[in-house]
Amino acid sequence: MAKRVNKGFVIVEVAAFLSIIVFIVCVSGRPVKTDVTLSEISDAVFAAMETEESFSEADSQDLRKYYGLEANEYEDVLLYLPSSNMDAAELLIVVMTDESQGDELEEAMNDRLETQKQAFESYGVEQMGILNQAVICVEGRYGLFAVCSDANKVKAAFKSTVEK
Repeated sequence: MAKRVNKGFVIVEVAAFLSIIVFIVCVSGRPVKTDVTLSEISDAVFAAMETEESFSEADSQDLRKYYGLEANEYEDVLLYLPSSNMDAAELLIVVMTDESQGDELEEAMNDRLETQKQAFESYGVEQMGILNQAVICVEGRYGLFAVCSDANKVKAAFKSTVEK
C-alpha cells in the first residue's frame, strides 16, 4: 500500500528549510576587524567618492543636534554636514567603543534620514534622489551613514576597510 503525501505539507517544509538557510546566510556576515581607525575608514570612503560633495565638517554639538548622540560616548566620530540648507549630502562615520552601541547608532541614523526626507520631500527633487540612495551600515564597532551621489561605492569602501 502506497503512502499518500500531502503536497501542501511538503511545500511548507521546503519553504521553512529555505527560510532557515537564507536567515543563516544573512546573519553570518563576514568577520569584522576590531582595530581599524577612523582615519583609515575616512580615507577609504573619500577615495571612493567620484563626485565632489559640498560638505562642511561638523562638531559634537551638531552630532547632538541632528542625531541626538553624544560624541564622547564613542571612540571616534567624523561628521560632515551639507554646506548649504539646499543640499542633503551628509556623511557620518563612527567608531564605537562597544558593539552594543550599534542599535542606538543605527536608530539615530535612520531617524536622521527620515527627518531629511521630510525636509526635502516637497521641493528638493534632486536631493530626494540622493536621500533615497542613502546607506546606513553598522558592522562590528563601526558605523556609516552616507548621503551622497556615490553612496553605494562609499558603502563598499567602508565594508572592505572594516571586514576581514
